[in-house]
Amino acid sequence: MTNPGVVDENGVLWPSTSVGKFCQPAAGNETIWGCFSNAAKKYTGLLCVGERAVTYQEKVKGFDKFVMGAYSFMTCAPTHRLSPRSAASLQSSSPDPDYSAFP
Repeated sequence: MTNPGVVDENGVLWPSTSVGKFCQPAAGNETIWGCFSNAAKKYTGLLCVGERAVTYQEKVKGFDKFVMGAYSFMTCAPTHRLSPRSAASLQSSSPDPDYSAFP
């Protein structure tokens, strides 16, 4: 049986080849945005984000029942182009965060 790793004094399981060391991301993948940008460049024409529209809604025993339409997908390229605008609009519409609870 192969060695699954080493558990340190804090109960963290590490690979036996690199106890206490985290892996390093590839260049350009240090952030979520970097990962997403690289993936969008590599997989430009592949489907990325999908949605389904509500075609019918009714109340059933006090609960909302939704009938959903067919899926509609966008490929990586337009999703990547729209993402900064979506993030900026979310950021501008949200209140300033209160970081006082964090040490």
